Amino acid sequence: EVNGDIPVRTARHTATLITEDHLMVFGGYKNLKVRCLDLNSLVWRTLHHLIYRRISHTANKIGTFIYLFAGFDRGYKNDLYTFTS
Repeated sequence: EVNGDIPVRTARHTATLITEDHLMVFGGYKNLKVRCLDLNSLVWRTLHHLIYRRISHTANKIGTFIYLFAGFDRGYKNDLYTFTS
């Protein structure tokens, strides 16, 4: 059974596997949170709150960093968020 801070229904978000056991979900409609799902315990937790809603962006893991770039929210964005895994 999935527990924790379960994400709301959304679309145009990204999901990035950040470790063998953790999936990070960014943005989407009506979502300002960055959440992580522990794939072993199936518990969601909130890691970060975004300043703007973000859709149609990209999120990639390179080494120990996760980069969230660009997207759209009432206009095109050209900013970069950096997280560590």
